[in-house]
Amino acid sequence: MHKDNDYIRDLLLECKESVDNQINVQEAEGVKRQHLLFLFDEGLLAKVNFFAFRLTSKGDAFTEVIRDDSTWQGTKAKAGKNASLKSLIRIALEPQDKRVDEIMGNKEMYNLIVLDRDWKDGSRESIYSRRFLEPPYTSRELIGMFPVDTQADLDEIGRFPCLFMNEGTENQLAHAGEITRISHSDGDMIDFEYVLYNGIEPVPNHSILKKMNSFGIRDEFEFQRNHWALKEGNLFRTLLSLHPVRKGPQVFQIDRYPDIDRRSVAVMMPFKTELDPVFNSIRGTAEENGLEAKRVKDIWEKDAIIQDIVNLIDRSSIVVCDCTGKNPNVFYELGIAHTLGKNVVMITQDNGPFPFDLGHLHHIKYHNNGEGLEKLGEQLQERFGSLKSQQ
Repeated sequence: MHKDNDYIRDLLLECKESVDNQINVQEAEGVKRQHLLFLFDEGLLAKVNFFAFRLTSKGDAFTEVIRDDSTWQGTKAKAGKNASLKSLIRIALEPQDKRVDEIMGNKEMYNLIVLDRDWKDGSRESIYSRRFLEPPYTSRELIGMFPVDTQADLDEIGRFPCLFMNEGTENQLAHAGEITRISHSDGDMIDFEYVLYNGIEPVPNHSILKKMNSFGIRDEFEFQRNHWALKEGNLFRTLLSLHPVRKGPQVFQIDRYPDIDRRSVAVMMPFKTELDPVFNSIRGTAEENGLEAKRVKDIWEKDAIIQDIVNLIDRSSIVVCDCTGKNPNVFYELGIAHTLGKNVVMITQDNGPFPFDLGHLHHIKYHNNGEGLEKLGEQLQERFGSLKSQQ
């Protein structure tokens, strides 16, 4: 899908002007949902929960810069026609990034915050100033770079990603996230608000302990002490090293963000002329429900037919699999549909039992004659209607 940068700006402004800088995604469909995911990918939005995104500190900074119309037009002009969102962000934030670069050079940094509590997304916490960037947990070099005498110094530190850790070296969970607000408070405290990156799984402290040198932690006692440290290193790369990365499919490709057509019904069946009346019955029932049934033989987008099959399944809201004759191709396609989380309707003419792995799932038995196909249409009518109501 083509990115509309003006629409992206509108979404950011909508989020900025809303309560708690959040935007609801529960009702968002199509273009809006896709553009929200673009913003999430670039780190401008963070997931608050299943229903909402929230501006990150980077998103807030970018929105503040481009909310002025003349600045926005100038940023687009400097980036050029069809500029990527990444380019627009870089140009808009260039003055701020230059200050950080002057301070940090090419160092990769993250904040490690250890407190004796469970971390809750979108919460507010405080820490004693004397525990903030204290040696030896933060190096003397870094302490010298950030005197934290001013709000600007605090804001610079708050721009780095964070690892929020509960005290302990066992099954306590550490979360990745970021600071949204930070300030000196009355007395000897520093207050901060934060969000957690819901897209990054929390990790147990014992896993971090095993690789503590990779996290810049030199002393096991650091797991037991309430403090805020600034560490050198790439937090995300280090967290990733704790878990093996699942490989994607090797024989076909799937889009990261599928462009699902809610009207599309993918029909997987053997290429046999005697099954054409069955497909016609499925297609007719689909049309009565405002849907469009398609077989892979009706499209030709890629040189490899398996890619056309996967694309059809991936972009459809419902997948009908005719398992008559236990055709191995259909069962392979059925497995793909289940893996991609599709609404699958299984039909068959066979009277014998289904394979063990599928026998517990509902399926429709039918006869390939006038009366049987009429009954099949009635059962599909009910099923299609039920699935449409869930979308």
